[in-house]
Amino acid sequence: MTVSCIRVLHVFGSLDRGGAESMIMNLYRKIDRHAVQFDFVVNQSNLPYAYENEIRDLGGRVYYLPVLCLKNGLSYIRAWKALLAKHPEWRVVHIHHTASATLSIPLAKSMGRTTIAHSHTAGSDGSVKSKLKIASRFPVRYVADHLFACSISAGQWMFGSQAKRSHVLSNAIDCLDFLPDSIKRDEARKAEDITAGCKVIGHVGRFVDVKNHVFMLDVLAAMVEHDSTVLMMLIGDGPNKKRIMGEAETLGLSEHVLFMGVRPDIGRLMQAMDAFIFPSLHEGLPVTLVEAQASGLPCLVSETVSSEVKLSDCIEFMSLETAASVWAVRLLEMASTGKKYDTQQALADAGYDVKDNAQWLQDFYLDLTERV
Repeated sequence: MTVSCIRVLHVFGSLDRGGAESMIMNLYRKIDRHAVQFDFVVNQSNLPYAYENEIRDLGGRVYYLPVLCLKNGLSYIRAWKALLAKHPEWRVVHIHHTASATLSIPLAKSMGRTTIAHSHTAGSDGSVKSKLKIASRFPVRYVADHLFACSISAGQWMFGSQAKRSHVLSNAIDCLDFLPDSIKRDEARKAEDITAGCKVIGHVGRFVDVKNHVFMLDVLAAMVEHDSTVLMMLIGDGPNKKRIMGEAETLGLSEHVLFMGVRPDIGRLMQAMDAFIFPSLHEGLPVTLVEAQASGLPCLVSETVSSEVKLSDCIEFMSLETAASVWAVRLLEMASTGKKYDTQQALADAGYDVKDNAQWLQDFYLDLTERV
């Protein structure tokens, strides 16, 4: 039977290489785009987003709305209504940008669309601003037609008592893109001018408070005391990047930190690493930790990250109350142990094969539209 193509609208704040965006792009690449196509709506930006060109190449479309704030609530509502009215083909609206969900979901439902609210995190920084955001998102659990989460803990945090009706959609990846390969490792280290024998501790994440880069520098300083050749490779960008670069210089660590910026070749760069550090203050289930495990990297992760991320024996948890010097010693030990080459089946068995997840999501969308 021939299936006519449906179009699903995904709502994000941006389309840069964040965890939620990368997860959906992984699925988008593998989904049957003759059956289901994705379109995206994002905040207006002066610069193109990282994934825009690829989305268009895959047949998707990108639309822009003003950034929602207290001053422009009415204009945001008008813009959102006008966009939905112009595109009746969007029968399913899948919302990842929960900051605006209390407005966007009721508006979409009022215009006859089926809505999905998707939780990608499992905590906040405890600030007044974060608490206000949490409060504003409270109605989402009751208004959205369907609830998705990247992990059980992310569902519980976002949807509370309604988490029992949420679907866990794993942050799946194409494991073949991350298979450890000694030849690729040598090529990657040569390309980045990394000296043979040098231990490289990696991290992928935005430069924001929750990722805890200041603590990473403390750990690096302690590692340098034991091994003067150690490097820390930091991949990503964000509002705190300049401050962290300045802190690295103040601590005399500039020669030990590789600030890589936003990169499309995460799998290649992970080949060059020896261990992975992830001391976040809170997380849902980070895509980068799935990728790191697929790469066979031993990972030292804060206990504030959901234990659901442990898909293989690559992951080890440590408290953020533990001294940076202890983290340093353990990371150097892990880096000396070497990569593991047997994680692929463990990830597939845990439900992190992107092909299976793409098929599940495709069937879910098609079933929704058949019921409408």
